[in-house]
Amino acid sequence: MSAEHLSLNENSAYVGACVTVKGDIVAKDTVIVEGTVEGNVAAGLVRIGPNGAIKGSLAAADAEIKGLLAEKADIKGFLHLRSTGRIEGKISCGDLEVERGRGHRRRLHRRPCAGRTHHRRDARRRWNSGRADIGTL
Repeated sequence: MSAEHLSLNENSAYVGACVTVKGDIVAKDTVIVEGTVEGNVAAGLVRIGPNGAIKGSLAAADAEIKGLLAEKADIKGFLHLRSTGRIEGKISCGDLEVERGRGHRRRLHRRPCAGRTHHRRDARRRWNSGRADIGTL
């Protein structure tokens, strides 16, 4: 990700590779972090580059993590954890994709959705439609 390939608007934020932001970032659209954010981030879409880090809480509709996410996160929609990405805190997400090659050694568990039944087939259906609750990756 380089700044010249981005299509950001006034509702977006970009933290460059040699930049450290100490404080919270709130954006309606996209936040791209190639540097370091020492604070909380809230946005529609958050992308953490391979050398990027968020050392705070994350709240987003969707997220792609290639770098470090150090604290808790609530991703309402899709979380894509790339092979270079690392999550050190607890996260909750709607859908999760972990890129092949990601060698995590942590437990993954999914939070059951409301109205859960113990029937296996129903449980599989709910697995695909519920929210994931994931420990440290």
